[in-house]
Amino acid sequence: MLRRMLILAAIAVIFGTAPPISGVFADSGAIPMPQDRAADSYAIYSLLMPGAPFDSMGSVQSQSWAIADTTVSISDMNPAIPPQGQLQAPDDHPKRFQEAVRDFETRKYQRLQLTDHFQLSQTHKLLNSSQVDELRRAKTAVDAGSDLQSKYAAYPGVTFFSEVYFNSNHGAALVYMNNWCANLCQQGQWIYLEKQNGSWVRRSGIYDKMSGKPAGRTHADLGVPLLPSDRAADSYAIYSLLLPGAQFDHISPHHIRQWGLADTTINISDMNPAIPPKGQLKAPPDNVEAFDQAARDFDTRKYQRFQLTRDDFRRGSSFQLLDAQQVKAARDRASGDSGIAFFSAVYFNNKQTGALVYVNVWCANLCSAGEWVYLEKHGNGWERRSGIYRSGA
Repeated sequence: MLRRMLILAAIAVIFGTAPPISGVFADSGAIPMPQDRAADSYAIYSLLMPGAPFDSMGSVQSQSWAIADTTVSISDMNPAIPPQGQLQAPDDHPKRFQEAVRDFETRKYQRLQLTDHFQLSQTHKLLNSSQVDELRRAKTAVDAGSDLQSKYAAYPGVTFFSEVYFNSNHGAALVYMNNWCANLCQQGQWIYLEKQNGSWVRRSGIYDKMSGKPAGRTHADLGVPLLPSDRAADSYAIYSLLLPGAQFDHISPHHIRQWGLADTTINISDMNPAIPPKGQLKAPPDNVEAFDQAARDFDTRKYQRFQLTRDDFRRGSSFQLLDAQQVKAARDRASGDSGIAFFSAVYFNNKQTGALVYVNVWCANLCSAGEWVYLEKHGNGWERRSGIYRSGA
């Protein structure tokens, strides 16, 4: 199981990249769902099913839904991000949100055993840990037998839920949901809901730190901010130098003729493995302070995403800016001569003369290369520093 997880993680290095949540939970001390939480919990689970990307699949692709029969805890998530690291409280009810966060802090290491109290019209099945393992092997292993593949042919993947965490009067709730599917799609996000007139409603306008993307909506739809004005000029100058085929690019494959660029920056949770810059680079001996300050800027902003705009890149840059739906469509097409580039935000030192940025490229042949880059500003131009790579990086 561990070996397979590592293989999947190596392949899925970009968006939708975090390793799928492990399915081995049933033997890990799961307890029954508390009776006073069951009705609201199952109502919320049912409301959120099936979630992206399963809800956009046709009936042939998604004949039945599979749900892991044990909830995940914080230790099962990768990266292990608490809800307040991904969401911010709605302005009108911050106390409710914070109470649900405190409930998470109290119960975050618990796993609950689920039973079929879901209120779903679609055919569905709860899978134990062995069955989850079988499903994933049927969808991904090259040596999976035809009987095993037939057994799980109706299921596009498997859904994992955390326990539902409530405020004091069960009027607000937080839950983590993760979907894994055969094409290495993976949608993991925290969701905040409130009860209105006796029914649970998913709140909007709370995605700021990480801007998790509900099905069918782009990051821009959810208010991902533009780059801060005091950072925009230098950030776009750096991006323009690192675009595929540009001056400082050295990781994009030469056979790709058409490049697209994701219009939303990625954060630490989108990287796989989720390596901070100091895990891959070391500071240049002649300017350690600038590098360390940029690394601290990353630590402060690592969960943020920003919206990019085409007009702010340097003239002459040739690429198409892709929103979340276009990125998904391009990856589904898997054209052999096209690829997608992803950037993180640019993290600066105090004087904005040193910078760190994460660059990742993806192409249809499963080529994938991601790296941290350190640059320094000399005069009016940015220069990529050499000799800063750790051994083996």
